[in-house]
Amino acid sequence: MRTAPQTAWGPHVFTTLAGKEVPMSEGDAGSETPAPVQSREDALALIEKGQQLAGHFPSEEALDRARRLLDGTITQEQGLQELNAKYKRT
Repeated sequence: MRTAPQTAWGPHVFTTLAGKEVPMSEGDAGSETPAPVQSREDALALIEKGQQLAGHFPSEEALDRARRLLDGTITQEQGLQELNAKYKRT
C-alpha cells in the first residue's frame, strides 16, 4: 500500500465503505491528472471517494455495478440498461 504524505496535520487518508484506508496526497483534490490505479479495489475506492466529495454516497448496489464494469463482467451498455430498468427510463 502506498503511504500517505505527512503534513503539519498528519497524513491525508480516507476510509472506504469496505473499511480500506486509502492515502490521498495534498494535490489529489481537484487534480487534472488522474491518480495511478494499482488495482480494481483502488479504482473502486477512487470512484467511491469522488462520489462522496461530490455529496453522493453510493449504495452497495452502485459500487457492485462499478466493480462489474471494471472487471469486464458487464459492458457500459449493460450497466446503463440496469440503471434504466431500475429507474424505469426508456
